[in-house]
Amino acid sequence: MSNDVSQQHPAKVTVDQVLQQAIGHHRAGQLQDAERLYQSILHSQPYHPDANHNLGVLAVQINQLAAALPYFKAALEANPDIEQFRLSYASAQCKLGNAQLEQGQLDAAMTSYRRAVEIGPDLAEAHCGMGAALKAIGRHDEAVASYRRALGLKPDLVEGHNNLGIVLQDLGRVEQAAASYRHALGIAPDCAQAHSNLGNAQRDLGQLDQAVASCQRALVITPAAPATLNNVGNAQKDRGRLGEAIASFRKALVINPDFADASNSLGLALLLKGHFDEGWKRNESRSDSLLGSRLSTSPRVIFPKWQGQSLAGKRLLVWYEQGLGDQIQFCRYLSVLRAQGTEHITLVCSPSLRSLLKRFNGADEVLTIAEAEDIPRHDYWTFPLSIPLYCATTIESIPASIPYMYADANYLQTSAAQLSGIQEFTVGVCWHGGSAYPKNAERSPGLEPFKRLFALDCVRFFTLQPNTRDQFLSVAGSTAQDLGHEIDSLTPPFEETAALIMNLDLVITCDTSIGHLAGALGKPVWIVLPFVPDWRWMMDREDSPWYPNTRLFRQTIRGDWAEVFERVARRLESVVAGAPIVWPIAATQ
Repeated sequence: MSNDVSQQHPAKVTVDQVLQQAIGHHRAGQLQDAERLYQSILHSQPYHPDANHNLGVLAVQINQLAAALPYFKAALEANPDIEQFRLSYASAQCKLGNAQLEQGQLDAAMTSYRRAVEIGPDLAEAHCGMGAALKAIGRHDEAVASYRRALGLKPDLVEGHNNLGIVLQDLGRVEQAAASYRHALGIAPDCAQAHSNLGNAQRDLGQLDQAVASCQRALVITPAAPATLNNVGNAQKDRGRLGEAIASFRKALVINPDFADASNSLGLALLLKGHFDEGWKRNESRSDSLLGSRLSTSPRVIFPKWQGQSLAGKRLLVWYEQGLGDQIQFCRYLSVLRAQGTEHITLVCSPSLRSLLKRFNGADEVLTIAEAEDIPRHDYWTFPLSIPLYCATTIESIPASIPYMYADANYLQTSAAQLSGIQEFTVGVCWHGGSAYPKNAERSPGLEPFKRLFALDCVRFFTLQPNTRDQFLSVAGSTAQDLGHEIDSLTPPFEETAALIMNLDLVITCDTSIGHLAGALGKPVWIVLPFVPDWRWMMDREDSPWYPNTRLFRQTIRGDWAEVFERVARRLESVVAGAPIVWPIAATQ
């Protein structure tokens, strides 16, 4: 005789007996038998709450999340007073959202999390999931609010503290992010991800030794973690230990060859060392859709990306990317492509550069981003920073003929008239880069260190920094030259700046677009650099192969601008006394 009560005479079997045997099978892991018995109950009682609930639980166990939801819904509708039914329903909806988020189905995930929160407003995991979805679609402030609600409901939710830290860091609230990671570690000291993220935050705060130590603790817990290896590599790079950094990036890529962040980090480190061959190839990952923070976004066009094919008789679209300085630096390659027989070159640039670049003789047409929305068909398109790869650029073969940009003749004449009565040595200064650059604080010395230069005799200074006239005049005092207005306020962006630079003796600037502009105009420019600069300035050089008229003043101690400006001041004194503005550099350097 069968022990399965569902096979016995129905008059002798109660629903409770079938349910209890089904639960027994369920607990024993005999899921097919359990499902069959639960379904037999629903055959006679479709709204049986326990059978529906348990079928939902079983569906979740076998990862059939969408199938679980109707069962949980039926159980809750049959008996809305049972808290477990509500929590199971909300939890399943939340898990479905997690799966959808992992698959990149952002709209579906948002819908699932929203339903989870509606069903279980006090389920911390649902609010945590909502925070993850909001972050993924760029609504960071709302994500913070969702994570805080989750932690209000469940203060020991490690995932909530860790993920809150990630969003706060994205918002630039790095100290708060570090505090969130530490909260997570206070609850779960062996959480490798929190150690790694704390290291990332410490790096942003300039606490590089601590950053490396935090990442290494994470690697002790989870040795084969590509993200942590990438984090520790970036901290090592910031310490100037490029060999160690490159080794860390390569380890990450051995574990996950498709890890875009590590590939991009490796590319930048190699370029910084002057290893252009592999560096250019790795740098292509900057537009990878899987990159944590994409640096370049491809145009929406139907024609293919150029990958080194012959351009003879072809039409080429050069699509803007990254910052203003990048666009100025790499537009030089248009003349190289023209020499390859390219029939027509369309250059798309940031709006603030359009007026300046329309005089650049490498492009047939210069458009802003908005003007390029309905771009006609070309044969190929390319990013400017991809051109060196397909031109096989080495340090020795960089196209460095200057000038390749020119100021407007009328603005030149006006600027020359303004400076005509000045007898002193004239210097333009710029002390702060654009705030969108992730390491702007590190590269920007501010105006205070320039006071050492303003104390020199026989020098007249001009600000090349937009919207800083009053601040500049106050700090520079009697050595300042007042134009009577904010620079470029009476002209299109960069036009008065370019004309003024052409009439000055020298430009002294931090690493920003002004340095690139002065270099491209062929004027002498001195650039002050942080301890580990952007890749294009490489390491341990006073010169730049990109701009022969440029000289570099580097920090020898991280964060110490005073020593840099002391060297700049001494060199400026010697130049005023008759020394060359751009001194010779040994070709082997």
